[in-house]
Amino acid sequence: MDPQHEPTADEHVIHVGPVPLELSGAVVHVGGRPVELAPRERAVLEVLSRRPGTVVNKAQLLAAVWQGAADGHAVEVTIGRLRRRLGDTLDIQTVPRRGYRLVAPAA
Repeated sequence: MDPQHEPTADEHVIHVGPVPLELSGAVVHVGGRPVELAPRERAVLEVLSRRPGTVVNKAQLLAAVWQGAADGHAVEVTIGRLRRRLGDTLDIQTVPRRGYRLVAPAA
């Protein structure tokens, strides 16, 4: 990125299907709605949102968010909390024996 270039608001927005997800700042905005997240929840959401619709396994989340200093249970607990905070705005699907993927909720 150009050091003289200041990112615009649109550069911080990722679309998960039709749902805009803005990750700039301490509070994320999902579909225009502010959602307050703990740092690890935000980090997990950021990892999943960089590859919407793609399965991300626990090992990848552990390496990216916990730098390998936790176990799979930490991922499961954080995913559960994140699901509750997101409500019906985005869907974190569990893919058995493979991992998790972030998708827009089914209509």
